[in-house]
This record gives sequence, C-alpha cells and structure tokens, in this order.
Amino acid sequence: MKKRFFLFVVLGLTILVVVLAGLPTIVSTGTVKGLAIQAINKRIPGRLSIAQWSLHWFGGIQCEGLGYEDKDGGFSVQVDQITLSKGLMALMSNYRKPGRIEILNPHVLVELPGKEKFDGGTASDGKLPSGKAISPVGRNVSSGDLNESFRKKAVPFALPPIVADLTVTDGVIGVGYAENSEEVIAKELTLNVNIDGPGKPLLYRLLARAGQGTGRISGQGSLVIPSEESVTTNQVRSDADLTITDWEIAPVLAVVSAISGSPAGEGRVNGQFKIQGALASGIHVTGELVGTDVRLAGDGLKGDTPFVKKIICEIDAIQTDGELALNQLVFDSAMARGAANGRLSNRGESRFQTKADLNLAEIFRQLPNTLNLKPGTKITNGIIALKATVASDDRTTRFDGNLLLDRLAGISGKKRLEWNEPLEVYAAGSYGDDGMYLDNFKVQSSFLSGEGQG
Repeated sequence: MKKRFFLFVVLGLTILVVVLAGLPTIVSTGTVKGLAIQAINKRIPGRLSIAQWSLHWFGGIQCEGLGYEDKDGGFSVQVDQITLSKGLMALMSNYRKPGRIEILNPHVLVELPGKEKFDGGTASDGKLPSGKAISPVGRNVSSGDLNESFRKKAVPFALPPIVADLTVTDGVIGVGYAENSEEVIAKELTLNVNIDGPGKPLLYRLLARAGQGTGRISGQGSLVIPSEESVTTNQVRSDADLTITDWEIAPVLAVVSAISGSPAGEGRVNGQFKIQGALASGIHVTGELVGTDVRLAGDGLKGDTPFVKKIICEIDAIQTDGELALNQLVFDSAMARGAANGRLSNRGESRFQTKADLNLAEIFRQLPNTLNLKPGTKITNGIIALKATVASDDRTTRFDGNLLLDRLAGISGKKRLEWNEPLEVYAAGSYGDDGMYLDNFKVQSSFLSGEGQG
C-alpha cells in the first residue's frame, strides 16, 4: 500500500512538473493567445493584435508582429518584435524588475483623414503635385485652443514601480493622408531609457534621422516623476538638451499646413534647445533656431513664394498649463530684424511688445501679390522702424505704436520715385466688434504734420 501511494505521489509530481514545464508552450499557442488578446481588447480603447508570442520560464519573453490601432484617437502602431530579457519565473518572483525591454522596428502612424499631402519640393511654383494651387485645409487653430488642449492633457497617472532598461531601435514616425499616402517625419529612431522607479530620474537618450535628406535630431536628459500614488503630467519635471542638425522642414510644414491651413514650403533648420521644469511651475525653454533656404507657398500668400536665405531666431520662454510667457524672441533676416516679448493666456488675454526694423525693398520684392503692389511698381529702398505694444482680451484689442519711415525709393513704370525725408506716425487706440477707435493719432514729416482722434 505504501509503495503504491509513493508511486502515485511520484507520478503526480512528474505530471505536475511536465505540465508546468510545458505551460509556456501551451500559453503560446494560437488559441490561448487569441483568448488573451480578446480579453485585453475589451479593456482598451483601440485594438491590439499579436502575430505570435513565445513564453519561457527562464529564457525570456518575445512577441512578434504586434499591432495597435486606435481609430478614434487617429493613430496606429506596428512593432516587429518586443523582447523581455527575463522569463516567467523571474517575473513571478519580482515583476518590478523585468530587466531589458527591447522594441524593434516600431512604426507610429498619425492619421489625417481627408487631408491632401503637399509635396514641399514643388514649393517654388506654389502648387500641389496635381498642379492645383495650394489651398488651406482644416481649420485655423488659435493659440488659445492650443493652450486649452494642452491643459486638458494633464491627466492623472501612476508610474508602475518598475526598474528596467528600455531600448527602441529603428523606429519610424509618419503621418497618413487621404488615399493611404504617408509622409515620413522621422526614421531610424533610437531611444534608450533607464527607469529606476518612481521619484527617481528617468534617464533617456534619443537619436533620429529626418524623413527627407540627411538631417538628424538628438537629445538627452531626464524626467522626474513624483513618487505620489497619483500625479498629473503637469507635475513631471524635465531637464533636456535637444540638437537639430540640417533637418528638412518640408514634411513638417506639410503636416502643419494640412492641419491649420498655414503655408507649406521647404528649407533646412539647425538649432539647439534646453528644456527645464514642469508645467505646474513652468517649463523654461531657451535656444536658437537657424533656418536656411526657406521657401513658403500657399493661397494665403496669393501666389507669392517668399524665399529667405537665412533667418535666425533666439527664444527664451516659460510655458505653464495656463500661460505662455515670452521673455525674449530675437529674430534676424533679410526682411526684418528685431525683438519681441510678452505673454499669452489660455483665458484669451495677451500682451506683446515688439521693436523691429523692416526692409521694405526686400519685403515687397518677396510679397508683391500679398501686399497688392501695383504691377510695374518696384520698391528699391526703404526702412520702417517699428515699436509697438498690443494687448487684447476676449472683446477688445488695444494698441500703442510708433512707426518711422525713412529713405523710401522706388520705380513706377519708367518714373523714379524718392522720399528722402523721414515720416513718423504715432497711433494709440483699440478695436473690437464695434469697430476701431483712435485715442491719439499723430503724423510728422517735413511736408505734413497733424494729429487727431476718433
């Protein structure tokens, strides 16, 4: 009897060991995998699919052919392979330390249904590949809309208490247009992330190539997520350095044009930025952006295709979840140079000050149709020195500015025109739904002077 009982125990343990040893293989079958994915899809907004997965007690975990599509959210993700270095036994003993997580060939596609793709390479003729003039599509998005949208994204979340090294290799970010065409914004994306648990800096390093040309973007930095049980995205603190090298902007401008109806175009940008802080207390952004060979085109420009050989912008700004404070924006190009500062609130209130010198000859040469310049007329010289303050709320915009026009010259037909005496204009007032009102208006020159209001 004892011998038989012992045999039953040994046989039972043997069967149990065999079942446990083969459990990962059983779970990896298509039937069980399908049931698991079906259960997951009931709990998420989009739809998850996995071609196959391979589970092991000790040899790691691997998923292949992973896809996720969220039609309402307007994006999809395809991943060739995801690998966890630790197996089921290690995860059961300590799931907070999954080891190395490797994501191979992810492809993120943001959908813009109904939008027509613009080929930035044809910006010089101001037309789409079909030969049609570029038309604004979508709706214009105001800065208030953007701020409000950004604020609404401050949703609560909790970082899982895990310690891991995440590696993303050879990623692609694209934008999908009508008729299944795609604009690749970034490719060969590599991301390395070191996660050391809540409350500790999340270190990362990023590198990507431009969708067109040889440009690249690289960055490194850290994110600190508070260790509270539930935090919002506004509380995440960033410390990052970003470098942009010879980035072709045609794909980016095409996307912006499709969304907002702004001009599309082409060109290259180089820049360096530093990003520090959190939205709750303010994200401080400083840096410089240099654009070269920038050309724009679009119906808003009335057929003009302005070209700027080089433009330099320096920025110092602080963004909170309710306000953008522009400490300083300095710009320099052949058409204009100057500086601006001010603030923009998502409550619809704003106040900006600017001081600039405008090169009239270059501006009218680049934008004759936009500025309704009479055919046969050409501005050959002229500088406007502008100094202005503009403040607005939901109902009214107030302005206070001074304009000095000097050394104006041009040609109309065969007649040469010159205006060598300076003309100074000062205006202060407001405009809104009921029209414009001038509190004070003055004009002063060698041949004309006067003032008024009304």
